Amino acid sequence: MDLSHKMNEESSLKKGDHIYTYTNKLHTSSLHGIYVGNNEVIYYKSKSKSRSESEKCESCKYNPTKERGVVKSCLKCFHRGHGLYQFQYGVSKRHCMIWPSGTCYTGSCIEDGKVIIKNAEKMLKDSHKSRKATDNNKLYDDFDKNSMGFAVMCTTGNVTCIQEIAAMSKTKMSLKCFVVACQFAVTVFALQEGLTHGCSIMQERVNQTVISHECESLVVLVHVQATQDQAG
Repeated sequence: MDLSHKMNEESSLKKGDHIYTYTNKLHTSSLHGIYVGNNEVIYYKSKSKSRSESEKCESCKYNPTKERGVVKSCLKCFHRGHGLYQFQYGVSKRHCMIWPSGTCYTGSCIEDGKVIIKNAEKMLKDSHKSRKATDNNKLYDDFDKNSMGFAVMCTTGNVTCIQEIAAMSKTKMSLKCFVVACQFAVTVFALQEGLTHGCSIMQERVNQTVISHECESLVVLVHVQATQDQAG
């Protein structure tokens, strides 16, 4: 298994693959979709982007300023230069805990790519039908209104898988917060120890200086007294 998750070439894509890309350089937000072949991806967009009308894709006709819900576009519109990654299924719990949330899952997925694509196309069709309906949001409740939930729904057909992934993400977040808190506590303790040690050294140097000055003063007094005795 390729632990990097990154796909070096788009030619290695297979129909029905669950892929994702990052939407920023910091890799803090991702977009998931299902590759359906012919250089096209079906995915869920929670909201339209504030881009100019001129950015409508000439190849796939996808318009990011208008389309939302389940959409279909070309790969270029999907990843926008941020690279492609393959979501991993059936990984070990250790692997799942190490890698960031939204990159892998311990459970299995549907092996038949045609079934996965059929699921994606059905939700795309349903999305188009319900865009003008007042209860449009109800269509997306099953996959928690996010692109990863949509992709997992297509590849597993099971809402429970989405809930398990969400629970795992919360666990990893809790562990991450715990580790950060421990690191912060260790840093504060080290600073306190460093300040205490520094203050001890400073106090010792001050004491040495005071003693040195007292000795010098005593020597001066003795010298003055000796001089006065000789003069008398």
